[in-house]
Amino acid sequence: MNRTIGILALALALSLSAAAEAQHPQTRQGFGISFGFGAGSAVFTCDDCPADWGGTAPSGYLRLGGYLSPSVMLAGESNGWSDPDGASIGAILAVVQWYPMVERGLYLKGGVGYAYADAMDLGIDSPSGFGASLGAGYDLRVGRNFA
Repeated sequence: MNRTIGILALALALSLSAAAEAQHPQTRQGFGISFGFGAGSAVFTCDDCPADWGGTAPSGYLRLGGYLSPSVMLAGESNGWSDPDGASIGAILAVVQWYPMVERGLYLKGGVGYAYADAMDLGIDSPSGFGASLGAGYDLRVGRNFA
């Protein structure tokens, strides 16, 4: 019974989102901002460390940029992860976000910049240097100019 209700709810949600998308095609122009919060996992490993350490903790990102065309966004992005024990990982990157099908929300992104890890409170050296990022995502449309 619960499975049937779940399938019906999913079918309804998909049909409503498809109808809403058909009424107002995705528009991407001018300034763009993106942000997100969630959880991430990390493991610190090194030769001189007292022990490997890792865990799941809060993470988030902020991306600000502009659309060069409806299918390409150039932006600056900051992302980070931090746990209550004093360890953190982060990056500041220049990213390119590409929408292979302009009318859909799917995107691929890549970026390069500066990355750091800070675990001094855990007795681990804190390296920093070149960072790179690859990813994929989906803009879920919730309003005419908001996804």
